Amino acid sequence: MGGTVEEEIKLVVSAKKKFNQIKLDHLLEKQAVGEWVNNSMLTIYLDTSNRYLLKKRVAMRLREPEPGVCILGMKGFGSVINGVAKRLEWEQNLTNPPKSFYSSLHYSDISKGVVKDKLDMLFYDLGGVEDLTFTTLMKTSIERQTRQFVLADGSRVEMALDWGIVQAGERESVIGEVEIEKISGSSQSFSLFAREFMGRYGLSSAENSKFTIGLNLLGLT
Repeated sequence: MGGTVEEEIKLVVSAKKKFNQIKLDHLLEKQAVGEWVNNSMLTIYLDTSNRYLLKKRVAMRLREPEPGVCILGMKGFGSVINGVAKRLEWEQNLTNPPKSFYSSLHYSDISKGVVKDKLDMLFYDLGGVEDLTFTTLMKTSIERQTRQFVLADGSRVEMALDWGIVQAGERESVIGEVEIEKISGSSQSFSLFAREFMGRYGLSSAENSKFTIGLNLLGLT
């Protein structure tokens, strides 16, 4: 029930052409595993009509990493220290997704799993969640390129090159990011790898996540 601790660094990219430079980086190539993988990724963030999850400082999202596959996830707000974001994360496959990806999600549509268990705990003080419906809070549409890298000490990280749109209500924002996530091994090695990469390309840490950008568009911060 404690969830998985996610460690990642998000970096701001203002021009998409920067991704081509990164993909041709010979230093990265020496540490690379496999090839770059391309994905078009749709994500909706969900909440109740009274924003109960937001009040509890968690974000719930439904992601379609590929057609026909739906993953329901939940993240705690966590903390950011020296640019490294750490937060708890829970994920499970949604075996009975809504017919329309952007439609509402009823509690009864969520199969047994870690996210459903977490919802039960969050809503316990309200007397249950059986009648709850979760509706769209915001959406993201991202073109993502990912690749993993093995560091000198055997630690493994994944880099994601993200370009797309965050849409909340009638407003939207273009977003460009490099996201570096620790997959396994040393947090120190992960941080050093990210810092060296940042310096080489003159990138700065992203002050806001995609979710926070959406909240800003909604005026909910």
